[in-house]
Amino acid sequence: MEKNKNDVIGIDDTDTFNFDDVFSTQNIDVQFDPLARLMGKLDLSSAKFLIVDPNKQIRVAVKQMLKKGGFKDYEFAGNGYEALKFIQKNMANFIICEWELSRMSGIDLLKLIKSNPKYFFISFIMISSHKSMKRVIYAVEEGADGFILKPFTEFSLMSIVKKTIEERLKPDEVQHKINEMTKQKLRHKYDKALAIGYDILKDKTNATVSRISGECFYQKQEYDKAIVMLKESLKGGKNSKTLQLLGKVLLEIGKEEEAISYFRQALTQNPINKDSNIDLIRAYLKQKKTKEANEIVTNMMESDPSYLHVIEIVRLYIEFDGIENIASYIEKIEPIEETLSVFYDCAIKLGKNGNYDDAIKILEICDNTFPESHFIKFNLGVMYYQVKKYDKALYLFKYTLKLNSRHEKAKKFLDYISKMASSL
Repeated sequence: MEKNKNDVIGIDDTDTFNFDDVFSTQNIDVQFDPLARLMGKLDLSSAKFLIVDPNKQIRVAVKQMLKKGGFKDYEFAGNGYEALKFIQKNMANFIICEWELSRMSGIDLLKLIKSNPKYFFISFIMISSHKSMKRVIYAVEEGADGFILKPFTEFSLMSIVKKTIEERLKPDEVQHKINEMTKQKLRHKYDKALAIGYDILKDKTNATVSRISGECFYQKQEYDKAIVMLKESLKGGKNSKTLQLLGKVLLEIGKEEEAISYFRQALTQNPINKDSNIDLIRAYLKQKKTKEANEIVTNMMESDPSYLHVIEIVRLYIEFDGIENIASYIEKIEPIEETLSVFYDCAIKLGKNGNYDDAIKILEICDNTFPESHFIKFNLGVMYYQVKKYDKALYLFKYTLKLNSRHEKAKKFLDYISKMASSL
């Protein structure tokens, strides 16, 4: 039976296709960055290392190993959030990071680094005391350049560091193109990324390139083509990120049950990566199967979820109006600059539904962490005004104007409270 060109292309692994039918073959000029720019002008003496571990003795030990290996530049962080703040201000060539960290885990930090076009080229070596192949697979799928078990020797650490440097400075031609393709994708330059992908795939199959191409088509909402490329990627071996992305595509085109099947396959492939659980929750909420979604959330919250997963759970409940438990979920973590908007949205959602006490709790957590935020101060004042705690509201509106003298809404609330007080 002939396929209608408007139908979604199937995912039968026996299908073949013509690359020219999938890719636009128009000439797109792509300027490749020199390797020195991708890696930084790097030699054994100039590489900058960020060592991330909650244990000071471990940090010092790693520093000594690097020093003996000829490296001279090292900085330290005790948790994932400190590391992220350092990278945003100072940059580094290498991150050597413990998996188990407070505030933000090592795997969360890895995901943030490798998903940012400014930082994805930073070499990332994960260290862990857990002898688990599942962790190794998870870290590699998220872009880790190396994985080393504690306790480790100077020889084993330096072997991984020097091997990573060699691979970065002298990659083969295909890997160089994949690096550039990844950078263009992260910059949302999907056509440029696809042009590079086409240039590679016209000569040789490559599962990674097919997956990145599928992601670009997904972002461009060209779902037929995304399915083709993700299917092609899976021919090179199952990968949880590819299975998960295929599920996302199917969810977008309304094939919820097929999407759920792929999310479950992704979890089977990489059971400790709960990203697919987040997608399962979304799929169930989209189907209005609240019970099934809540069961997954409960299981995740009982198994020490990562910081980013808690944030994603709260985002989903805000999106789908499931406010019953979001306050108890978000109170388990601390806001950081990158997630402050989620805390804020959560508080506003609760306030609009009349749950002022929980909204106040969340905004107070935000206020303690970001005391100079005028919009947090103002909205906390509004919540106190709603529960008729006018003294606190008055103080907060005055403080809002101290931080932002042109805040008109704060002025109006102050005038209203003053008039109300004078009439009593």
